[in-house]
Amino acid sequence: MRTTFTFILLALITTVQGQLTDAYYLTRTGERITGKIYSSDLESLNRPNASLKWYEGETFRVVEVTNIDEVGIGTDTKFKKFTVQIDDVDLYNVRVADIRPAPVQQTVFLNVLVDGAAALYQYQSSRGHKYFYSKESKLPPTQLTYRKFRRKADGEVEENTTFRNQLQSDVSCPNDPWDKFRKVGYEKDALIKIFTEYNACTTGSAAVGATYKNESKSKLLNRFSAFANGKHIVISVEGSNNGDAPIAFGAGLEFETITPGRKFGFFLRSEAEKIKIENAVSDFRTFGYDGMFLSFLTGARYHLNRAADNHFYFDAGLGLSFPFSDVIRNNIEIGGDMSFYASVGAGYQITNKFGVQLRYNFPNNIASEQRVGADFGFSSFNVGITYLLFENKTQ
Repeated sequence: MRTTFTFILLALITTVQGQLTDAYYLTRTGERITGKIYSSDLESLNRPNASLKWYEGETFRVVEVTNIDEVGIGTDTKFKKFTVQIDDVDLYNVRVADIRPAPVQQTVFLNVLVDGAAALYQYQSSRGHKYFYSKESKLPPTQLTYRKFRRKADGEVEENTTFRNQLQSDVSCPNDPWDKFRKVGYEKDALIKIFTEYNACTTGSAAVGATYKNESKSKLLNRFSAFANGKHIVISVEGSNNGDAPIAFGAGLEFETITPGRKFGFFLRSEAEKIKIENAVSDFRTFGYDGMFLSFLTGARYHLNRAADNHFYFDAGLGLSFPFSDVIRNNIEIGGDMSFYASVGAGYQITNKFGVQLRYNFPNNIASEQRVGADFGFSSFNVGITYLLFENKTQ
């Protein structure tokens, strides 16, 4: 059992760490430096006090992003630093105050999506990604304006789609149909298509340019966390509630991989818990348990807004538990059984590191009727905290 747990733990750590990738960056003086990085670091460029672990051979050094003007991975991924007017409106939490644009000057890294006569950029934000563009290398880039707002606190969500007018005016081709931009979404793939078509129909040596696929960037978000729980135990004998046990405690590790859309995730968690049950009575028989459990739980999770560090999530899964001590019947140690159980949970991520979680584990039988003469087990209500050990993004 311990060997299996160790193997799973090492496999999860290896998956989270990912692989080093050949990369480059340009200093503020234009010097080009080559080396290796973890591609996941590129998604944290705009965080406060951001830095890169830059590997050269077997060693690495920390490079402050304030000293970088451009960083990329071959011809696949590129981020460039600009000072732009950015309206970082929250596209998830829509409010009345969001009716009017409120641009603020910031120096940020923009992800280059398309280069050429017209260039398209993405600003990666937890408040919803924003898009910028430039033509004929006229910098800095201009934001494609899109906002969601409410006219009243309880009113319907409306949209400001000025970006469609910008596209019509600046990146339309002579033979475009009249309604080409009328239903264009404020989405990466749709905008890449518009700019690629414009560059293809524009004459000039720099017309066609390049499209950055960002395939070396992360596709899956992998998170490796530790957690600790307080538990309220409800004893079950023959399927009936047989009283409560003292508060129990558990701790464990969890691995979650989250899909590129950052909505759905799949998790595997292992937990060690100490439980003491006394005087569970059925038909003049007394049952008890005093010892450790090791359980594994796997399932699916839905994040309401994973783009933001603080958000709610819900999950459900199926678990397998192993008792490390014997079930006691009438003061005689008889043994215990491996058992399956179902679980549902809800949590709130307070920051990227810390979160709280509620979980209900449905009854599982730690001893069967064949072994002790009655189905004996428990369910539990869990309240706990989670702490992110590290995360990475992999393809």
